Amino acid sequence: MDAVKRIIGIVVVSLTLSSCFEKEDAIPPYPRGDVAEQSFAMGAKYTDQFFYDIGTNTIVSMNGKTAWDIAFDCSDANGIFLNTGKNMYAARSSETDFASITDTTGLEFLWDFSNGKFDSTAMFGCLDTNLIWVLNLGTDNDNDPIGFMKVRIRLDESTWKMEYAPLESTVVKSAELMKNDQYNHVFFSFESDMPVMIEP
Repeated sequence: MDAVKRIIGIVVVSLTLSSCFEKEDAIPPYPRGDVAEQSFAMGAKYTDQFFYDIGTNTIVSMNGKTAWDIAFDCSDANGIFLNTGKNMYAARSSETDFASITDTTGLEFLWDFSNGKFDSTAMFGCLDTNLIWVLNLGTDNDNDPIGFMKVRIRLDESTWKMEYAPLESTVVKSAELMKNDQYNHVFFSFESDMPVMIEP
């Protein structure tokens, strides 16, 4: 009974106090001037990525989100980025021999943080060692797992050099990508074994 009286008392006091405050007048929204709108058809499963130019209100480039796997920075910061649109992860192994890695046992996978900073990527520091990294290639447009890739990356002046092989394979392929000061990044696809043009 005491609990009920307390609750009733609290309600009465709350109603009494609320009547002490003056009603606020609504402030009309500030006119923002001309507003341009644009919408994008990204696909039912958000399978497309766009580069949009605000100045011209146009899409200047677009690609499928699975068109690339790894991006290499063209500036002196030398960042390496994974395609987080595919849910990619990376783990550093303790091996320097590709044949020694056949599974993911004991590996700690990390992802790129969304802040865009070079020191917040999963592969930060990979140029400081000769160790092999294992990439979880994420998922395809149907959300099915793609698999894993073993990689070792070096930077020779302005050329990115990469060795890579599927997790279960001992056949190692290689690729070279030149930095290009007209772009922020150069991109590579493991599916096509080729560099791909992504950024406009």
